[in-house]
Amino acid sequence: MNGACYKGYGRIWYLCALLALLMLPARGYMYPGNDIPAIVESPYVLPGHILFKVIPEVSDTRSGTSEIPPAIASVLNAKNAGIPYRVFPHHEPPAEKYHYSGRALADLSRIYEVVIEDHDRMLETMQALAATGLTEYVQPRYVPEPLIIHEHRSETGYFPNDPLLADQYYLESISAFQAWTISKGDTNTVISIVDTGVDLYHPDLVDAIKYNYDDPINGEDSDNDGYVDNFHGWDLGEGNNDPTFNKSAHGLHVSGIAAATPDNNEGIAGVGFRSKFLPVKIDDEFGRLVKAYEGIVYSADQGVSVINCSWGSHFNSGPFGQDVIDYAVLNKDVLVVAGAGNANTPAPFYPASFDHVIGVAATDSLDRKTGFSSYGFFVDIAAPGTGILSTWVNDSYLFSGGTSMSSPIVAGAAAILRSHFPSLDALQTGAILKMTADPIDSVEEN
Repeated sequence: MNGACYKGYGRIWYLCALLALLMLPARGYMYPGNDIPAIVESPYVLPGHILFKVIPEVSDTRSGTSEIPPAIASVLNAKNAGIPYRVFPHHEPPAEKYHYSGRALADLSRIYEVVIEDHDRMLETMQALAATGLTEYVQPRYVPEPLIIHEHRSETGYFPNDPLLADQYYLESISAFQAWTISKGDTNTVISIVDTGVDLYHPDLVDAIKYNYDDPINGEDSDNDGYVDNFHGWDLGEGNNDPTFNKSAHGLHVSGIAAATPDNNEGIAGVGFRSKFLPVKIDDEFGRLVKAYEGIVYSADQGVSVINCSWGSHFNSGPFGQDVIDYAVLNKDVLVVAGAGNANTPAPFYPASFDHVIGVAATDSLDRKTGFSSYGFFVDIAAPGTGILSTWVNDSYLFSGGTSMSSPIVAGAAAILRSHFPSLDALQTGAILKMTADPIDSVEEN
């Protein structure tokens, strides 16, 4: 239902839109219903953290952090919860209510988070918040996982001089060399890599980063965006201006696939060619992707064109996750690309299954679905995802696989498409990517 209806652009759209209206949740909706007891105790839930969105009638975005309706404050006090705070304190309601397509724009200003120390009281606290009738949704905070599977090991077109180019079979698979004769992208087109961080000084990446020259490192928020010295990205997971990887180099590998510097006689060539990338680190000191969706919002606010999410979970991140996606795609006109998951199942996977996200499955060098790649109606497109060479630690390179690797290939292609056709918006770009991809249904294994 999710993939077939909401993510499609075909003739069934109007029927699906009608069904969507009939399925809208009532106010006070507690996500995801009867499954909450098990999910609250899941390792994919951040213990004690509750997200809720208040209804517009009681919202006051003029407040700093804790001005919420008295009924909600009473519930939280009774449960010995902490002080609620706005998840996106710098955001105001959108000036307009609707995207030109008729879809509602997202209002992030009404989303709050509260932490309750007694984790055993999470469920009853969520139920009590929903019972006030003053919330649009109440849910736990879900923690997604990276989508990586480690592996160690054309005739016409534009071929850069990078020495490891021959090991990048996926460039030929997607006709990158031919595409680069038409367009090599633009340095003003930015791909945000929302992930576990990067090596800021890797020789194949140091010139590919989108540096924020409006906020040099001087101890001040020179560009007044709420972040001090976010010159080379931001670490949301640990709250500082250094997006260097800590526990996991997953983001380092993903970054090179999309944006490694071409024609520099070094290593590999990124699919996005001249496109730049913005490092946005979302994991905490323990390696948990605790600020994954905030990373999407941060990226959209920085004016990027494409956001890559090589992570996710079968646990639906709820209305909060869809709110964030709607904000990026509809409010800010950013294309969001995400890996479909590595579980070899048609079960929905998030954020790839959310509306307006380009979900990417993984294929091999012969266009066959890999044994690990998830599949189903929520998948929009496929790209190579096995034996992918990219940047790694200590100025090195590593072969790896997973839909984590397929997603940045599509993100890089999307960046070139958006730079070559600047009049296209995010929805149109996603539609063209799907419409112009090679059909591979006839491949026997598929």
